Amino acid sequence: MTNTPDDLYITEDEEAAGEFMEKVVEMIPDLASADLEMIISLAQDALSKARDREAKHAIEELEAVAKKHGFNIDELLAKKAETMISQRTGEPVRFRHPKDPSMTWTGRGRMPAWLKEVKEAGGDIEEFRIRP
Repeated sequence: MTNTPDDLYITEDEEAAGEFMEKVVEMIPDLASADLEMIISLAQDALSKARDREAKHAIEELEAVAKKHGFNIDELLAKKAETMISQRTGEPVRFRHPKDPSMTWTGRGRMPAWLKEVKEAGGDIEEFRIRP
């Protein structure tokens, strides 16, 4: 076989593409290992190019939608990144261990062991609340 990825490019004609794929599927069981390896290599190259094409098209569509709403895509992506960062850093610290300032709790989620021990011993966890 001496096909190149360009020879294997399938047009947007769905009927022709379907017929082509049927022929390829019929041929596969009879091919030698070298031919199969070449087809796999060509298919991987074609897949990479197709993914790049599709990504470029998706970006163009996203840019058009952003422009329609008065934004550019970079602004929106920057805003999304800011949101993700604030979600990752989470809530402000509300409780701090008096002897080890690295031990903190935001007041959300599971109570840390050091505060749980205070509470179980009858202590008031509010003593550890950070005051503004």
